[in-house]
Amino acid sequence: MALLLGASMLLDMLQAAGDSQPLRIAQLVVGIGLMALGARMEPWTMAGKERRAARRAAKQARSGSSLFVRMRGYATDASAPIGAVVVFALTAAVIEAASMVPYLAAIGLLTASELSLLGRSVVLFGYCLVMITPALLLLVARLFLHDDVSPVLNRLEAFLSRHMNGATAWVVFLVGLYLAGDGLNRLVQS
Repeated sequence: MALLLGASMLLDMLQAAGDSQPLRIAQLVVGIGLMALGARMEPWTMAGKERRAARRAAKQARSGSSLFVRMRGYATDASAPIGAVVVFALTAAVIEAASMVPYLAAIGLLTASELSLLGRSVVLFGYCLVMITPALLLLVARLFLHDDVSPVLNRLEAFLSRHMNGATAWVVFLVGLYLAGDGLNRLVQS
């Protein structure tokens, strides 16, 4: 709710600044930057995907496992040094920040909508409910059916780990495309 209110206040300030050309140019530049970032995060060509796979395989051969897996092991060990736990927590925070892009996009769409604050709040609550329901269902399944669902959850975790970058890259690219298209459209119209 604080994020939604903050975004609403920011939108009000931007609307008070008017539909100025420097603002639209900045929007276009940010949009193009996000598109470039999304394209760089996940290669789209087969050759790019093969180079990425080769880099990952070489890195894993050198270290035996990914940094994330090693850090998780250090952090969950009872004798883990505090530094390992802090680094793991910071890594998780960076991953969490990157995974917030769809949520931030939803906040942006809600902020720009014509709904009242109550309507925005209801939609935001529904969005959050939809987003956490799968995790809650998986948690309940794991708590009550641990031995039966553990292999499935391990395969699911491996699948999501493999495809997380691609999904994030597409979201970043599409948000950038929307911003750049809207900024360009408004620049052309003015």
